[in-house]
This record gives sequence, C-alpha cells and structure tokens, in this order.
Amino acid sequence: MISEEELETMSHQGQTALSSNTYNKIRDIILAIPEYKGLVEVYLQGSYANDTNVFLESDVDIIVQYISNDLEISTYLLFKNRIYEILKRELGVTYVTTGNKAIRISKLGSRYVEADVITCLRGYTHSGSNECIVFYNQSGTKIINYPKQHLKNGTTKHQNTNNLFKRTVRIFKNIRRRLVDDRKITDTLAPSYFIESIIYNVPNEKFVSSNQITVLNCMKWIVDNYTNELQTQSGFHLLFGSTSTQWNRTDCLKYIQAAMEFFNR
Repeated sequence: MISEEELETMSHQGQTALSSNTYNKIRDIILAIPEYKGLVEVYLQGSYANDTNVFLESDVDIIVQYISNDLEISTYLLFKNRIYEILKRELGVTYVTTGNKAIRISKLGSRYVEADVITCLRGYTHSGSNECIVFYNQSGTKIINYPKQHLKNGTTKHQNTNNLFKRTVRIFKNIRRRLVDDRKITDTLAPSYFIESIIYNVPNEKFVSSNQITVLNCMKWIVDNYTNELQTQSGFHLLFGSTSTQWNRTDCLKYIQAAMEFFNR
C-alpha cells in the first residue's frame, strides 16, 4: 500500500508562477483590444483555477468570454477569429494555432507554459440564475459549460470536507500520471476534469484525516456507485455518456481499477 508520507507528497499543489505569467500576458493582450473594452471577461478555468494542479502539470486553460446577447455561431466565429488574429500579431504566428475547441498557445519561453484559450459567449440557464459559456467546435456543434459554477461547487466541497477535497483530487491526478508513465493506462483514458468530477461525487463523510483511508474510501465508493446518474462538478451535466464532454463509464472503471492496483502494490 502507498505510504501515508508518499500520499501526502502527492496531495501537494504544483507550482503556479509560470501559469500566472502566461495568464497575465494573454489577459493583458485581450483587455487592451479597443473594440472589446468592457465587453470581454478573461479568467482561468481548469486545474489552476480550482487549485487542483499537480507537479509537472503544464498547460493552463484561459476563458475569453464575450459579453453579448447574441449566442449564434456567426457571432462566435467573428469573435474567435478576431481574438485569434490579435494573438498571432502580438505573440507571433509560430506560437498560435487554432484547434477543435480552443486557440493553442505554445510555450513562449522559460517563464511561461502552454495555454488553451477558449473563446466563448456569455449565456445563462433558462432560469437566468446561473451563468454559462457558449462556444462551438469546428464541426459547428454548440457546447455549453459552467466553469464558474464548477469553481464555486468545488470550493464549497473543499470547505465541507475540512479542506480535504482538493488535496484528494491531486492525489488521484498524481496516481493517474504514474499509471500513464508506467503504461498501465493511456493518456486519454482519465482526463483531469473527469477525475475531479468523480471525486466530487464522493460523499463528504468519506474524506478523513488519513490520506490512505480517504483514498481507499473514494475508490470503494466509486466502484460501487459509478452510475449514469452522477453529475459533473458544475451540477448541470451528467458525468457519463457518449458526448465529447462526458466520460465513458468503462474508462472510469478501468482507471479506478488500475488506481486500486497501484495503491495496493
């Protein structure tokens, strides 16, 4: 079994200085665009926003959100293309490429990390009470996510587990990295976002002062409860399914079984 001391090390947050440099540089470029003054919000999402980043985790996710009442694809494409052209002009064409969902920024130097810039439009739930982001992939499929609600729920979960939730997520993410390095699982089997969401579903009472007991509690609970009814951390999407924003249940079980073998080695 992995020792308490090793799990404690695995629970620690990775460095944030390089990610902060990257975020600040891209944010300053975006906020300086005259035509978008007061109409764009720039913020982090993912591991660095949620304080669940681990050692050797490099790239940072940055949301560039256009405050517009028009959520049509034409408005989105005009906005994304404009941001893309400005980033190429300011950072250099060799550093900026566009992908299926995000604009990819290569490492700008030793003081920076790679970044995914997600351009999007601001939307709301039907009730109007929860803000969401709206964007489209290259095939024109509309995607709706709730990064602010994800962050809020994670913070509440962390507080309700006596500040143990995020450190436990980091342990499971480090186990994932070790499994990939040992070629026990593929790199795409268990994305960080899904790991965070599955741990979020574990009941609060399963998080205790012992790292070993907490990890074992989480593993046992997931094996017994990885049903189709589980939700992502935002609470607005089902965790398991066949879409590009959902996790395959079989992949989840493969990851947890491999993690259990690693834990009990």
